[in-house]
Amino acid sequence: MSTSGNPGTSHYSIDDDDLMDLEFLSMSDEDEVEKIPQRTFAVTGQDWTKFLITEHPQTIKDLLRVDQHTFRSLVDLLVAKGQLKWEHMRLSVEESLAIFLYICGQSERHRVAAHWFQHSTDTISRHFKIMRRALCYVAPFVIRPLDLDVTPPEILNDGRYYPWFKDCVGAIDGTHIDAWAPASREVAYRGRKSKKTQNVMAVCSFDMKFTYIFPGWEGSAHDGRVFLSAVTNPEYKFPNPPTKGGHDNDDGDGVQENVEHVDMSPANVQLMAIRRDEIAEQLWEDY
Repeated sequence: MSTSGNPGTSHYSIDDDDLMDLEFLSMSDEDEVEKIPQRTFAVTGQDWTKFLITEHPQTIKDLLRVDQHTFRSLVDLLVAKGQLKWEHMRLSVEESLAIFLYICGQSERHRVAAHWFQHSTDTISRHFKIMRRALCYVAPFVIRPLDLDVTPPEILNDGRYYPWFKDCVGAIDGTHIDAWAPASREVAYRGRKSKKTQNVMAVCSFDMKFTYIFPGWEGSAHDGRVFLSAVTNPEYKFPNPPTKGGHDNDDGDGVQENVEHVDMSPANVQLMAIRRDEIAEQLWEDY
């Protein structure tokens, strides 16, 4: 039975369609039979990881965004503090960490990491999640304040800052980091530059080490709102200065336990403003 189309088009039959279907199935069968092995490169992911941590120090900085000393220190911390039984893992701690840092440091897809480390995307995804959980667990042992009773040497030994800032232990600022948000919450995550971001508050010491990070707020949230939430809610464990006559205690998981939360009542906020003005006046007089 023939079927005609529009003027100028060729005629075809149902039999022709059947032949095309059979030909397609035949091609599919051939593809299944002639499978080509993938990721057969002689250099394994473990070999590449060893190369990164032993060869030129700039290479690991370029690819993983950390230096060799920091990488080794992080591995030691993961082994000492981590809750995972690494001896039962097929990949070493070093390779698993290298995979995570490569994906994050280069903003790469898992398929690209699978090529470089010669593993399936399944393995890459699994170890990325394993390392993410492990790093979140050890984060409080790394991102934490030092002795809050000691004046930082960067202040103590600089006449521009001492003695006016002798009680300062760090600096606080906010930054916006690109974020994904479900369609129902996209508006809340759009910041002033119309991009979807999360507003992250970070505290660092004067030697440029992070001592506290407070992520998760929507990009539309004001910096002041994020700050007040961090310092007034004890659940967020903001590193408050020790109270007079007392010291903060370690709560066992590497986080200093706050004795009490910061009083941000109107009266106390006014006292803070007065203290700030006093420091400014002293600086002006000695200028």
